[in-house]
Amino acid sequence: MSKEDYFKNILPLIEEIETLMDCIEGELRALFIQNIDEGKFLTSTNRARVRADEIYAQVISLPFAPFECREVSDQFHFSTSQLLDVCIFYDTSNRSKWDATTRMTQSLKRVECAREALQHLEYELAKVR
Repeated sequence: MSKEDYFKNILPLIEEIETLMDCIEGELRALFIQNIDEGKFLTSTNRARVRADEIYAQVISLPFAPFECREVSDQFHFSTSQLLDVCIFYDTSNRSKWDATTRMTQSLKRVECAREALQHLEYELAKVR
């Protein structure tokens, strides 16, 4: 895969990841300060959380990145996994595993990690463009 083709594949996904992160983080912070309850959070982020899972599946099935884009690829995969980690605590099958405080604490930590990963991704992108 050429560098140009690789970028055609990932750049739209990066934009979407950033948009999903904004949505989920905003609602998570509203939940944290108790402007909304968990039910409202789950409803308002449902589409974003489902899409995050779809993007993750898409990302792991992408062909290998060109050699000069390996650092970008690593950060891209890490950013995507961090976004999914934010969501995992509120997944239907996982909600009963953690209490509300743990879900909130862990999700906010994952948001910080995801934001940091996105910054590293932008840095790596700037190096190879």
